[in-house]
Amino acid sequence: AFSNCEANPKKMWKKVNELTNRNVKSTNINEISDDGNIVTEPREIENSFNNFFTDIGPKLAKDLPEHNQIPESYVKPLNTIFRFQLVTETDVSKLL
Repeated sequence: AFSNCEANPKKMWKKVNELTNRNVKSTNINEISDDGNIVTEPREIENSFNNFFTDIGPKLAKDLPEHNQIPESYVKPLNTIFRFQLVTETDVSKLL
């Protein structure tokens, strides 16, 4: 899903938002089904969602294929150099 987003962060975040339905408007949830049980109490609904989202990452991760690529290999290297220059108190005073 992300292989065609290489070196394009905007495209990558668009894909992340699509996959996580972040473009969907929020809605109040009055009840959910958790393990076949109907949950209606707000605190119990919160806990059910918390448990789901706490557990889903490891469950999904175990189904991903193994690969030998390091995450940095997806990032396009920049040929820029960032350097600091010595600044004295006098330099700052002149600018004020």
